[in-house]
Amino acid sequence: MRTIYASQIKTPDGTILRSVHRHDYQSYIDKNGDYYFIDGGCEYIRTSGNAVPATNISVYTDDPHEIKREIPVWGTYGKNGDGSYHVISVAEMTDAHMSALLDLGYVRPAIVDTILTEQANRAALFTGIENNDKFTAEHAYKDFVEKN
Repeated sequence: MRTIYASQIKTPDGTILRSVHRHDYQSYIDKNGDYYFIDGGCEYIRTSGNAVPATNISVYTDDPHEIKREIPVWGTYGKNGDGSYHVISVAEMTDAHMSALLDLGYVRPAIVDTILTEQANRAALFTGIENNDKFTAEHAYKDFVEKN
């Protein structure tokens, strides 16, 4: 059985709905007038049943790192805690931010794996180690969303 990393759907008008945690019910009225929703976060995926269905673009723990690193997974108020709340991806985190999250000890194991891989990839780029399997994460994520 595959483990959910991020549950998300794309509605017919292209809007992406993402449920971050269990009972995180997200809804949207599409341009076609239909009501779409997703719920369940990483615990389960529950979506609306529509005449024109949404596309399931959920990401799983066995998906490539280049896709997982682009998924918003961590809520923050900014470095000093005085900003507006927003959710960021591992790709957007600084090295210091990733290290601080690992030190906290209560980050989901799937996110820990993504952070560790990201740190290793950044270290490899910094030291000049070649990795022929790499391509840009932004390209990988956009390609994934467009295909699904």
